[in-house]
Amino acid sequence: MDDHCEIRGCRAGADLSYLGHGICSTHWNEFSADDAPPDALRMALGIEAPASTATEVSMPETKAKITKKSKSSKEPKPKREKAPKEDLCVFALRMTEAERTKLHEAAGPGGATRLARAVLIAAANEDEGAFKSAIAEARKLRA
Repeated sequence: MDDHCEIRGCRAGADLSYLGHGICSTHWNEFSADDAPPDALRMALGIEAPASTATEVSMPETKAKITKKSKSSKEPKPKREKAPKEDLCVFALRMTEAERTKLHEAAGPGGATRLARAVLIAAANEDEGAFKSAIAEARKLRA
């Protein structure tokens, strides 16, 4: 084995030997990767590949005549009507991490935004019933 990589133009030291040829680990990884073409390393080193021993196998007639179903035979699925989306905007709050953690704990999994929105709207409308309802909803989500 030579002490340098035998890939043309490479000046790196040979880390391993492949069929008696020195090759660096960079080229080994490149030419032996799963997505590398077959015999890529042999071609890069200028080594002739042995004749392939694979034989061609013909498909039986029954499998060759399988065809796809025509698309027209399928019934189209009825389209679901989407609910109209509200025109929403963002309202940001600054709070400590401890307050944020408490909010998430109070709201249950995935409910912090819903709880905060319900509480803020209830407070803005001075609606004690909606406020209490939001707290009850949060309790139910936590359980």
